[in-house]
Amino acid sequence: MAEPAYSFTLPSLEDNLTLECRIYHPESITASSDDGSAGVRGATLAHPYAPLGGCLDDPVVLSLTETLLGEGYIVGTFNFR
Repeated sequence: MAEPAYSFTLPSLEDNLTLECRIYHPESITASSDDGSAGVRGATLAHPYAPLGGCLDDPVVLSLTETLLGEGYIVGTFNFR
């Protein structure tokens, strides 16, 4: 399982709760593609509906994170609550 490169929290705009965030990046980040154009790609993943059990560590979110990292994406995930 991949470990996040950065973990941090953001304050909620509505109340005093904090939102947990993680940034993952592949082992090697290529700044340009073969043709010389910018090649950094990224994705933000949101977990399933929290009141029904969805969270930052949801197996689907973690699986998608691993898949996207394998394809060279930088991935951001966060907990709604």
